[in-house]
Order: sequence, then C-alpha cells, then structure tokens
Amino acid sequence: MRGPVYVVTDPDASLPVVEQVRAAAQGGASQIQLRDKRASDADIAALVTMLLPALTTLGVALMINDRVEVACATGAHGVHIGQGDGDPIAIRRRIGPEMILGLSVVSLDQARVVPACVDYIGAGPIRETATKPDHAPPIGFDGLAQITAATRVPTYAIAGITLGDAAALKAAGAIGIAVVSAVTRAADADGVSGVDAPIVLDPVMVAKSGARLLRADAVAALREVLQFASVITPNLPEAADLLDAPEATSRDDMERQAEALLALGAKAVLLKGGHLSGIDCPDLLATGAELIWLPGPRHTTRQTHGTGCTLSSALATFLGRGLPLGEAAPKAKAYVAEAIAHADALTVGTGNGPTHHFHAFKQGHTS
Repeated sequence: MRGPVYVVTDPDASLPVVEQVRAAAQGGASQIQLRDKRASDADIAALVTMLLPALTTLGVALMINDRVEVACATGAHGVHIGQGDGDPIAIRRRIGPEMILGLSVVSLDQARVVPACVDYIGAGPIRETATKPDHAPPIGFDGLAQITAATRVPTYAIAGITLGDAAALKAAGAIGIAVVSAVTRAADADGVSGVDAPIVLDPVMVAKSGARLLRADAVAALREVLQFASVITPNLPEAADLLDAPEATSRDDMERQAEALLALGAKAVLLKGGHLSGIDCPDLLATGAELIWLPGPRHTTRQTHGTGCTLSSALATFLGRGLPLGEAAPKAKAYVAEAIAHADALTVGTGNGPTHHFHAFKQGHTS
C-alpha cells in the first residue's frame, strides 16, 4: 500500500473529509491520513469504520494521525506520529508488527536517530505552508536530500508542496509526496495522480469455470467502490453476488440486473453474458441512458482462460485512446471474440489455455 502520493485530510477545507478521502482514493493516492486535531476519538473512529472497507478493497492504506489507541481499536492500516507523541519503539510494541508506523521529521538530527521499527518518515516542511501555521522552519529541497541520505527509512516530503514538485522531490531522494491543501482544496480533488483517465473495474469474483475468487465477506466492501469506476464488467455470477440475487438466465434478467447495478452506484455496466445457454454469447452495455446489446457467436474451444480480464483490459485500452464508451465496448468485445476464435492456434501448456491476444499482429492488423 505504499506509493508516490500520500494525502492528508484537511478538516477546514470546503470539501467534506469523507469526500476528500473518496476523491483522493479515486485519483490514485496510495495512503490517506485522517488528521483532525479538534475531532473526538469517537468521531475519528466512526470515520475509520465508514471508510476502511472500501479503501482496503482499493488497496489504499488508511492512516490515523497521532491517535494510537483509535488506530488499534478500529483496525486502521496504520498510525502517523509526531516527535512529541511518544517513543516510536514503544508505539510499535503497542500496535504490533503489521500496522504501518509513520513518523514526522523536521531536521537532520531527528532523521539520524529514526528507529528501524518506523516504516516511513514524513520530512518537512519543504516550504512555508498555511495548512499548519506553527510548523518548523522549512528544510527546502537541499534539506530533504540531506535527510534522505541520513536514513534508510523511506521518506515522504511534506508541507508547502505542489504536484509540480514531484520530479525535484524524487531527485532529492523522496519516495513520494504527502499533500494536504494541494489536493483537498484543489478545484479537482480527484486528480491526485495528475492523470484524468477512465477507470474500468472488473470485479473478478467468480471465474468462467464457476470457481469463486473472492471471499463472501469481501463482497460488501466491493459494492462500496463501484461508484469510483467509469464502467464495471461483471459476468453473470458476479452480478448476482453483487446484487445478492439469483443468477440471470435470460436477456430480460440481464437487463433487470444491469439496471439494478446502476442503482447500486455503478456509472455504467458491461454485463457479460457468456454464462447464458445457447449458441449466442450476448453482452449488455447499460449506461443509464440506454441499454445496448452487443451480440456475438459462441466459439467452441477450451482456450478461454482469462477472457473476462482480456475484455476489461481491451475496454480500458480503447477508452484510454479517447473512444466513447458506446464505441469502445463493441470494439473490446470484437477483439476478445477474435482472440477466442484464434485461440486454438496456440500451443501453450495443458488444460484450459489462454485466448490468442496477438492474433491481430499475426494477421497484420493493429487497430
């Protein structure tokens, strides 16, 4: 759960904290820290309880500022402490070996004595910042470089940072940036990664063979993240699990379940009909404005391993090329259909093999 963008919530921003967290997670933050000096322990605990399942499913670490006991009680992913919040070694003993422990560092002397039990340090401020008026003197880029050279603990740069500083901070040895107002008070708070890209969510809960790939107790958490995706691509057993309903056995059932998934929070649904019986293999695209059937023949082959992953990847590729969803979905389906049709030309291993992802290159086509 460690990555280049670490977002610290700002209780004084106009965007509510819950929305800050959701936008940051959608935008690509790897860690999100709840920091509110005025909130009660009960308030922080309630936020953790609300946000933790969805963030866990997304692979985003939820950190708590200062409050070690709240972190332990709620099962948060980690706790971040300052120099005056206690002995890091004692706190590590309290939280155990699995929880992430972060420590603020404002000087080279502090960096030199960071104990090995700390997972990362937040070094700064890099510049003056209004987010924390009582901050220590800024260390600048040179001070950051000295700190990263003095410790083996991974270092996030913090305070007075803009997203445009990322390259210079990386050159100074930081593994990432910890940002507050640059994200939480930005006009586009979900643009954390600096990339405006479509998100395709393949639930990957039930394989085409019927094998379950996700524990039942994680399904509820998955429902919470549907809203973050541009489009979801469940097969029929996965749609049934998400809706806690019987599996669709007809086109009418598929239409009803696609609409129900939209009501659950999905922005659009590409419902894969491969589990229907019959000679056809229809998929259904539901956008909220219309239902679009994508017909296709059923190919007789054992080489269908990974067809769902291939479809979602192809869809993400076409969307990334700028095609609207109504054009990208048929193109993705056609690509997968051809990959299945040519799959028997591969001789890869034994059992159910993969589709032929490179069939178009073999035929001289690249579009």
